[in-house]
Amino acid sequence: MASDPNSSKDPVLKAVYQAPRTSQETAEPSAHTFTRQLSASIPPPGENSTAERTKYLEELRGSIVSLQADVNAFLTEKMEEDKLRDAQGGATIDDKTEEDNYGEEVVDDDE
Repeated sequence: MASDPNSSKDPVLKAVYQAPRTSQETAEPSAHTFTRQLSASIPPPGENSTAERTKYLEELRGSIVSLQADVNAFLTEKMEEDKLRDAQGGATIDDKTEEDNYGEEVVDDDE
């Protein structure tokens, strides 16, 4: 999400990831914030040329791709940490199920 174009500071593209709480955790998991600084806000309609708007959108798209790469790297690292922790605890891991459900709240169907 881009920042408010009316603010005086440089706009920032920001994403926040907060892992779901597991049954073993007693505290709320901390959030991880990813940011990318943008050089300018989107020009208001009618005030700038198509070229300026296109330049802004190109920068925004590149920032989104970069931010997504950071999020993916972070989540991959977390998955590896989870696998290591589970392996040390002697738990067996179903990789396909873990991958399908990672980052999602899983509800037991035991009811």
